[in-house]
Amino acid sequence: MDRAPLTTNALQDSAAPLSQLWVPAPGAVLTTIEDDAAAHLKADFANCWLGGGVLGSGCVQEEIMFVLYPELLVGTCVPYVQA
Repeated sequence: MDRAPLTTNALQDSAAPLSQLWVPAPGAVLTTIEDDAAAHLKADFANCWLGGGVLGSGCVQEEIMFVLYPELLVGTCVPYVQA
C-alpha cells in the first residue's frame, strides 16, 4: 500500500477528528502497572521460552517482569516452546 508522506499542511487541512487525550490534573496521584498489578494482564513475547532466562542468568525486561510478579514463574514449569 503506497501512501503519500504526511505533511504539516495535510494535517492542518484534515477534517479527521483527533483522539481524546487525557491529561491528569496537577498533583493527581497516578498509578503504574506495578502499583495496580491486579487490574492488568501480563504478556510475554520476548523469548521462545516463557520467562526467558529468569531461572538462569537473564537480567533484562522479561526477567525483571517475572521477578516482580513471581506468580508468573508457575508458567515456567510447563516446558512449552512458543513458536
